[in-house]
Amino acid sequence: MMSIMQYVIFDFDGTIADSLPVAIDITNDLSDRLGIKKLDMSRIEEYKRMEPKDFLKQMEVPLWKLPFFAGFYHKAFKERIDSLKIFDNMDVVLKELASKYKLGIVSSNSEENIKNVLDRYGLFDKFEFIHSQPQIFGKSASLRKILRRRNLTVNDAVYVGDEARDVDASKFISLPVIAVTWGFNARNLLEKYEPDTIVDNVNELVPAVDEIFNQKNKI
Repeated sequence: MMSIMQYVIFDFDGTIADSLPVAIDITNDLSDRLGIKKLDMSRIEEYKRMEPKDFLKQMEVPLWKLPFFAGFYHKAFKERIDSLKIFDNMDVVLKELASKYKLGIVSSNSEENIKNVLDRYGLFDKFEFIHSQPQIFGKSASLRKILRRRNLTVNDAVYVGDEARDVDASKFISLPVIAVTWGFNARNLLEKYEPDTIVDNVNELVPAVDEIFNQKNKI
């Protein structure tokens, strides 16, 4: 029998929500104000294969500008919130996972934005917590904090994300991680970071999570 304390912790943008079109729109709108390059729509697939820091360099975004960008981004995101959709069948998958595990979110997006989207799809009550961490590269500390606050070990949880930095953050604290290929980073980049599992379809999430916890229960 599985423990009631097993958690599936999700990234939000690019994992639950199809945020890429909104993110591109916001980035290009803010480019002049923040002094960063516009995204070239013809190069999106190339961007998705780039290492995170190489992408920021390509966009001419120094690390010190990230907190400023995050503030503007969250405000602009809120203004476009009604146009944001979750990925097809994600609501069904999340409800199935919530019937077996506890769910949480750790994301660089704002808690308000995330709640707004989840409410629209009737999913807010499926999550035990939403943790917003504004630093793009600070996710490992946030994941460690969540585990500590809930008296969990890395054997009690798995993280699900769509970017190389999600995989990197999880592996830094030895937390199992499932990478999804429908978000911001391409499969070939995700493979380089060696997540525990890579899934290409939303419907593969439940069996992927089950498999990770089944393996842990056998140890």
